[in-house]
Amino acid sequence: MIFPTPEELRAAHDSIEKDGPNANTTMALSILILRDPHLKAVVDRLTPIGAPMVSQGIIMAAIATGLNYALRVHEQRIARVS
Repeated sequence: MIFPTPEELRAAHDSIEKDGPNANTTMALSILILRDPHLKAVVDRLTPIGAPMVSQGIIMAAIATGLNYALRVHEQRIARVS
């Protein structure tokens, strides 16, 4: 695994910000988390017992954000190679 450079992270951030919170990519990743049994199991395992609904939402948002950044960095790297 090659960690993203600060420049790649900045470009990914700018791309995500430009698209906005209701972008198709963000929505598709959120649906993926809800439907994928492995990702849902991670959310369930990380959810504390005290406030499950709020905590699940925060954990799911964090996973979607991480996937979104990874996707954008990957797109940048593919564009450079092509």
